[in-house]
Amino acid sequence: MSWLRTKMDKTATTGNVPDAATCDHEALSPRWRDAAALGESGRPIGYVCHHCHAEFLPYAVRDGRLIEPR
Repeated sequence: MSWLRTKMDKTATTGNVPDAATCDHEALSPRWRDAAALGESGRPIGYVCHHCHAEFLPYAVRDGRLIEPR
């Protein structure tokens, strides 16, 4: 089974998450407080970047994009 462990080590995908400082935060998705508020565009409690997992407050995002990128 050592060949399997060696193969798994070579195909491991580590480090694919970009640093929040270098990410351009293009793929933002809203976070909702509860299921009742899901889908209401005026009520997200924040946004999360799919690439680096950084979180942003609602006032920092307009139309799914950061107002002032870092």
